[in-house]
Amino acid sequence: MLMDEENIKSDNESIEEENVTEETIAETQENMEATLENEEVLEHIDEAEKAEECSNENVKKKGGFLAKLGANIIDQSISLLISFALLYLFNLILMPFGYRFGDKVLGFLVIYVIVNILYGIIMEATKLKTTIGKSIFKL
Repeated sequence: MLMDEENIKSDNESIEEENVTEETIAETQENMEATLENEEVLEHIDEAEKAEECSNENVKKKGGFLAKLGANIIDQSISLLISFALLYLFNLILMPFGYRFGDKVLGFLVIYVIVNILYGIIMEATKLKTTIGKSIFKL
């Protein structure tokens, strides 16, 4: 009788172990399915974000010829004004020392080229992230 009880107990324990193992497998499968669903959702979100970025880039690139021309005219006008101001400022600084620009046109052109190169770089490094002309025309 003792042997029968021990056999029954060991059979019950093995059945319980099988049930626990089956439950663990079922839970693992559910977790894997949930993980796959989450990954699919994340992939869809990533795809949507990429599509939105592409559409934002396309919106920024839009702008007709006249809008781009207007923005460029404004930016060049600003560069011209800055160049004239710097030429005048340099003349004021050099006059007390007895120096002056021999050829003001050549001095202006040198200053204009330097200002024109630096203007876009400096403006894009500011919080505005674009030049004044482009921000006016929303390019």
